[in-house]
Amino acid sequence: MLYTLEIFPVVVSGKRHRVPPNANARLHWAARSRANKAFEEQVYYKIKAMRIPRQKKIKIHATEWTTKFMDDDNLVSSLKCIRDTIVRAGVVPDDSPEFVKLGDIEHQKVDHRKDEHLIVAIDTLE
Repeated sequence: MLYTLEIFPVVVSGKRHRVPPNANARLHWAARSRANKAFEEQVYYKIKAMRIPRQKKIKIHATEWTTKFMDDDNLVSSLKCIRDTIVRAGVVPDDSPEFVKLGDIEHQKVDHRKDEHLIVAIDTLE
């Protein structure tokens, strides 16, 4: 079964932070932590609302729309907090390759930051 999440940028302390959090962003550690926590909460509650049952294996597909082009390494690393949140939500026991496979990861460029968002599809492999 395929579960789809649409994730949008988060606003923390009046500032809009990109989606997903970017490890290359030049932010103070505390500001980065607040933005990451808000992003992870958004993902966590969306997963919980979908009532995804516990799985043995899943495959994650993602399409990211951002104003700045990302290379493949940054695309994959940007999904780290999503993988961690999927584990925290209890969908799989661990985010190791034994339980979580990466599927298609795509990037689409948009002209305006207001159009930035992320679609994550969780495909069950049982």
